[in-house]
Amino acid sequence: MTTHLREYITYYSGLERPGYAVLVSGPWGVGKTHQVKALAESQQALYVSLFGAESSGEIHARVFAAASPSLKKAKKVLDPVVRYLAGLFGANAIGDAAPGLLQALLNRNMRIDGMLVFDDLERCPLCIDRMFGAINEYVESRGCNVIVVADESQLEESKPGYRRKKEKLIGQTVEVSANVDAATQAFIAGLGDEKMQKVVSGNAQTIKDVFIASRVSSLRVLRHAIEDIGRLCSLMEPDQVQNKEAMHEIVSMHVALNVEVRQGELGRDDLVMRRERGLMHAFMTRGQVEEGMEEPRFLRVARKHTAVDLASSTLSDDSLVEMLVEGLYRKETIQACLSHSVHFATLDSAPPWRRLMDLDGLTRAQLRSVVSSLCRQFEEGSERDPGGILHISALRLLMADSGESGESVDDAENACMGYIDMLAKNGELPANPEGHYWGSEENEASDGFGYWVRDGYKQPFDRIKRHLDAKMVEAFEAGAPALAEQLLELMRQDVNAFLREVSETVYAESTYWSIPILRHIEPKRFVSVWLGVSPGDRKIVKYALDKRYQATYVRTVLAREADWAVGVMQALEEAAELASGLSRIQIERLFPQSLVQLKAERETTG
Repeated sequence: MTTHLREYITYYSGLERPGYAVLVSGPWGVGKTHQVKALAESQQALYVSLFGAESSGEIHARVFAAASPSLKKAKKVLDPVVRYLAGLFGANAIGDAAPGLLQALLNRNMRIDGMLVFDDLERCPLCIDRMFGAINEYVESRGCNVIVVADESQLEESKPGYRRKKEKLIGQTVEVSANVDAATQAFIAGLGDEKMQKVVSGNAQTIKDVFIASRVSSLRVLRHAIEDIGRLCSLMEPDQVQNKEAMHEIVSMHVALNVEVRQGELGRDDLVMRRERGLMHAFMTRGQVEEGMEEPRFLRVARKHTAVDLASSTLSDDSLVEMLVEGLYRKETIQACLSHSVHFATLDSAPPWRRLMDLDGLTRAQLRSVVSSLCRQFEEGSERDPGGILHISALRLLMADSGESGESVDDAENACMGYIDMLAKNGELPANPEGHYWGSEENEASDGFGYWVRDGYKQPFDRIKRHLDAKMVEAFEAGAPALAEQLLELMRQDVNAFLREVSETVYAESTYWSIPILRHIEPKRFVSVWLGVSPGDRKIVKYALDKRYQATYVRTVLAREADWAVGVMQALEEAAELASGLSRIQIERLFPQSLVQLKAERETTG
């Protein structure tokens, strides 16, 4: 509980007929009601919610009901009476008359010995004059010690004349802040299952640190985050929740993303390709963000949570979407993620390169078995993941350099190059556009492990990396024309899907926002298809191109598509020249400003 609130209420409760009320104010969800109720119990106060109270008479009826449990029955009897009189004389008339009526009927039975607390003032539909007038009867006429609980900023917005009326009723305003420590303990205690309480309690400090870093004041959000951590932990194995390093990473990431999703700072699309989008943004900007450039929301959130690895792969993007967006916590999904993480992967289920990473713990027999499996991978071509290919290549060079395999480093390098060529020839190598990251930023690690590279074979390994990148680019370029045709057809059939595919600043799940794929379409043909769609769809294509070719993108990741974009602009201008009248104006109004600027820059620089 906030210390200054307790101190002031203790002082105020000792005053006899103070003649003023105390306002306890704070943002929504900060815990005002919880803290005041805790004090109210110790002071034997009456608690009355004004939520939905439509007349001053109803406010008095609620006070009467709170004054004695037996009077709740009286309220049930009086409610129909009040409604009947309202039918005879009108709601406004009975609203004014009801206080006197209820006073006459119940005043002799009602006694208020302690404080009186009125809550939910913002959610009372009455005007400020009627609401404060009803409350003031207890302050002035009865001499009660009255506390009112509300978010003052909302009262100022929703109740005209609040400031004028406040000075006549409120003698002291106490601002309440969130008591994160006490709330965390209370919410954990409310989880129900004692074992789960113990697990979550062991991570309480992490939860509090992350919540505070989020700068969110609503304790309701904290409560939901703790409940969700409880759900997640209940689906983990005992040895998993006992892994302190893993739990810190999982809990901190889950709580941070949970809070940001609940606050609307992140959505489904922002949780997809978390690490890749961060790396791509860093590559494009080189740390220099141009004015007007839209920064991914995920990166803005990451700046608040500098101590949290929000891009951790321990929980996959899909699993986070399921949990935080769809509310689904499935054990099979969670265990599938954890079994492949660096924290929980077992050697028996891990690929050979991963088992060899634990070299110090292998017996000679185990080592021979792992090396045999590694050699078999080369023979069968079973490792097709780029990171896995580099791991087994680095280890083959290591075995050559150490004398384990009996082959030279040059022979090992050639074997690795041949392995890559074999996969490329068979169409089994993943396609990757030029300049796009698929591993760590400097491509020095994959799956949470750095490549095992020593000085004796660093240069051969670097050549293998470049060869792999080149072959993956070749694989992409080979299929690029067909992909471009699919995008063209998408523009004809579903222009909004086309927008999502080519424009990153609109939808985060875009596949080609930073890939120069459109250059495989002849510019005049692109414009012909564009002008062939409906007038409304034409505007969407214009919007997509405007966002796609903003200055930073066209100078970096889309640089190879700049000439094509200028060609599209020229083809569009030619189409406008061939048209006449209003049709010409229609086409001219489709000119994307980003392409107009790009064409002008090219003409200026020659």
